Amino acid sequence: MLKKLDEKLLVFGLSKKLKIMHQKNRDLLIKKMKKEVNISTYYNWINGKTPIPIKYLKIFSNFDSNLLKESYHQLTFISAGRKKCKIPKKIDKDVSYILGVLHGDGYVHKNMKYVTITVESEDYIKNILKPIFYKLFNTEGNIINFGNYYRLEIGSKVIHSFISLFCPVGKKVGKLKIPPRLKRNKSLLTNYLSGLFDTDGCISFTKDKKQVYFVFVQKDKNFVYDVYRSLKFLDIDVNEPRPFYSPKKPYDKIRNLEEWRIYIGSKKVLSDFLKKIKFKHPIKYKKSKLVEKIIMGRAGFEPATSAILKNTKRMKIHVKATS
Repeated sequence: MLKKLDEKLLVFGLSKKLKIMHQKNRDLLIKKMKKEVNISTYYNWINGKTPIPIKYLKIFSNFDSNLLKESYHQLTFISAGRKKCKIPKKIDKDVSYILGVLHGDGYVHKNMKYVTITVESEDYIKNILKPIFYKLFNTEGNIINFGNYYRLEIGSKVIHSFISLFCPVGKKVGKLKIPPRLKRNKSLLTNYLSGLFDTDGCISFTKDKKQVYFVFVQKDKNFVYDVYRSLKFLDIDVNEPRPFYSPKKPYDKIRNLEEWRIYIGSKKVLSDFLKKIKFKHPIKYKKSKLVEKIIMGRAGFEPATSAILKNTKRMKIHVKATS
């Protein structure tokens, strides 16, 4: 992982590891480093007085092929200046969820510093996103209020460098892909899809509450099919995506914008979907619970069970009337 990060970033907590390398390869290391930096800078790294840039850590790795991998798990903080950040030591459910969120309504800026997420719920940012970012990176970011929507802004070269390993920088259309390691792990995949659908999916029902549905729509056909195959991998019997045409601009009469849609209208399939994909977005969470109640029937029973109970009541009434 360190090999792929911005090599200007500074790594803390490797003094012990670097001292061992210095003892084993003292003369060769000093000879090599004298060509790169002042020798006092080298000893500051060895003694833990200053963090070492990844650029020079790579030079150390010429003497130990496992150094970068071991350093990634041993480091304490990374920084691009004064502010220290953590980075995840492994891809867990929280990282997977955040990657799904970023693939949905996130943006990794070309300035190599900012990562933003734009949603319609301030509560979602405050209660869900900020705590996860703090847990993963030791930073929460700032909330910007635009009236009808809210933006979580994370200003960090470290976080940007880490996130850009999994998310396209700049425009996302045609570039999104579910990370392979997530597609192989059902637990990570369900958390990724939860984040994706929390920000870029619709769970709802008709006014009469007779029909329930989930919809996921994007212009990127390849990515939609990637999501479709992932749902199938989770044993969710979803139909294959179909093209969906909508107006390019609001109120346009001509529908000539081609998008690709995953639609779940079957109560059985949607019930299975909701057992595996959990919404954290407060609005979508409430809707998903209402959808579950509709699927189960008004009394909270499966439709078939509810019908049996109604028939049983009718039979009791009929018996009383004839006795």
